[in-house]
Amino acid sequence: MSLATMNRSRWRVWVGAGILLAIGVVAVFAPWLAPHDPWALLGPPMAPPGQAYLLGTDLLGRDLLSGLIHGARVSLLIGLASSACAILIGGSLGAVAGYFGGRVDHAAMRITEFFQVIPSFLFA
Repeated sequence: MSLATMNRSRWRVWVGAGILLAIGVVAVFAPWLAPHDPWALLGPPMAPPGQAYLLGTDLLGRDLLSGLIHGARVSLLIGLASSACAILIGGSLGAVAGYFGGRVDHAAMRITEFFQVIPSFLFA
């Protein structure tokens, strides 16, 4: 890998981390950043973007920007909860398989391989 390729890769990592950090900050401070209640019926349906509604409104007259800001919060919460569950289950099963070894380890590996094959098996 050349130096130019490494610098380009680092640049992409920092841009991605910055975008993720910005989304995280918006999600954490959503109640203070959102201009309106995301569920309130505020304006005319399908209003175009303007000064009152920066991204316009949806079919029910709800502010789209407020919905996006609060939606980021929900999406990140679901992602964090899913990751925490995966770490808890995977770490526990890995610790049990590592402690007992032998047949338990072998069975855990076969179960893991089974779940790794499911997506390609179903969509093939």
